[in-house]
Amino acid sequence: MNAARADSALPSPRADGNRVLWLYAISITIWALDFRALRGQSALAYQAPILMVYLSCFVLIVLAASKRGIGIGPLWVFMAVIGLFMIDSSIAGLINGQPAYAIIANLIPLSLYLTAAISTYIVLSLGSGEAHPILQALRVSCLVSSVGHLAVIIVSRGGINLATSRYEVLSGAVIPSLGIIAVGLTQRVSALDLAVVVFNLVVSLLSVTRTLIGVLAGQVMLVILARPGVLFSPTTRRSGLAFGLILLSLIGADFVAGTGLAGRWTERLAVHSKFLADPSALIRLAETHFMWDRFKSTPDRLLFGNGLASVTSAIGREDVQAESLVGREAAHIHTTGIGHENYVGILYVAGLVGGGGVIVLQFVNALQSFALIRTLQLRRLQYRHYDAHVGIWGGVIVLGILAAGFGAGIFGDRPTMTWLGVGTGILYWARQLMLASETPPVEQPAGRFARSPRTINSYPRP
Repeated sequence: MNAARADSALPSPRADGNRVLWLYAISITIWALDFRALRGQSALAYQAPILMVYLSCFVLIVLAASKRGIGIGPLWVFMAVIGLFMIDSSIAGLINGQPAYAIIANLIPLSLYLTAAISTYIVLSLGSGEAHPILQALRVSCLVSSVGHLAVIIVSRGGINLATSRYEVLSGAVIPSLGIIAVGLTQRVSALDLAVVVFNLVVSLLSVTRTLIGVLAGQVMLVILARPGVLFSPTTRRSGLAFGLILLSLIGADFVAGTGLAGRWTERLAVHSKFLADPSALIRLAETHFMWDRFKSTPDRLLFGNGLASVTSAIGREDVQAESLVGREAAHIHTTGIGHENYVGILYVAGLVGGGGVIVLQFVNALQSFALIRTLQLRRLQYRHYDAHVGIWGGVIVLGILAAGFGAGIFGDRPTMTWLGVGTGILYWARQLMLASETPPVEQPAGRFARSPRTINSYPRP
């Protein structure tokens, strides 16, 4: 009787699963409040509470997993590679006299990458019997992250100037959200999916950021390359028609409202024909040359890097050419940490010892994401619908954000690294799911001592 009373006092798996999902959603969306324009002590005072909320949620998720015997599975190698990168680049920075505060500030996005991957893997493993609640949580998190970030920009700046708005309006969830368009080629999309896509397309139009076009095109093309037959499926036709109508409606609304965004996009896309060169590309190239030259300048820097808070600048003939086109102020780059080319930046701050493994890891994760998307499409009858949906979306998130790294220093952006961690956690969980489906079941002894396969299903069914 006492044992029964004690069991009844424990939280039910259903209630515990709901609590973990709420903690997970909060930990992902809290970074929508991150105001990246702040610097120094003002940034610390504002961002410290956000980090504390995030870490509190993460610790509670890990504790809930440990009670149910859920570990980090195959994430050990991932953790070791990223951990070595963090240690190497931090030590190199301290040896080179870089400020400790700047090093710590640049460590935070990497910490978010690690912990978001771990918490995502754990949450999916906890709900291994039902992926639908996690899928819904991710959809809501995408929408809330984008809405929340735009609200922070409006409040902090007193509004948005449609004539000058740029990438500051973009949240870390924009690439995962636009990735729903690629997922829609293979999976049935919901009304919430459409809402997420519509809002983030609006935000993307406000940003006038050409990189997003390339990232979205890459996500769609990789899904098609993974299984070319998807082009002829009814799901692709319906989703393509829906997303096409949404985009045309937004462009039409722009012309009717007279906001001028279509004109800004046209001017941005035609910048090469106007200047006979692309100033942004020239500046990025000049900065990449700066990082590459210093990476290979001495044996020590080649092996161990320049440090996580190294200064990045644009130098050389490309920078001079950009200055002649747009002026010195617009062409000037002076930041700390990884520059706008993520992969050269990784080697620049951590060298071959700390950064080489990260480059290989990113390349392997990209290949694994492509293989995952292909397998989940080709063997769609072998996996549950929601498992396949989450897995394909995770692969699309990883591929999209890693592609963006060729034109942006994603390792220095906190919200983006959080979402890259989400995609990475999904990738490793889905690969484990695939391995489990390919492993033949182990025969159990018959009779009263027979044991059923151990499954954990904490989340309520839809």
